[in-house]
Amino acid sequence: MTHPHATQHAAALADHFVSVILEGDPELLVSNLDELDEEEVRDVAKRLAIFRLALIEELAAQPHAQDEDEDEDCDEA
Repeated sequence: MTHPHATQHAAALADHFVSVILEGDPELLVSNLDELDEEEVRDVAKRLAIFRLALIEELAAQPHAQDEDEDEDCDEA
């Protein structure tokens, strides 16, 4: 089970990764928006949102030492 804290941390990490990519080489995630019509821009935004969500889900599912400590605390209660 994914803890809410892990999901929040994963979202922050995913946002950081996306930001770094967009600042460094945006064409890795999005095409040149100047050449796209309004519907194509919406499609690019949707794909970026889907990528971000998938990244959050994968990062949140990764085991963390902190999670093991929290699980032990839950077992003791």
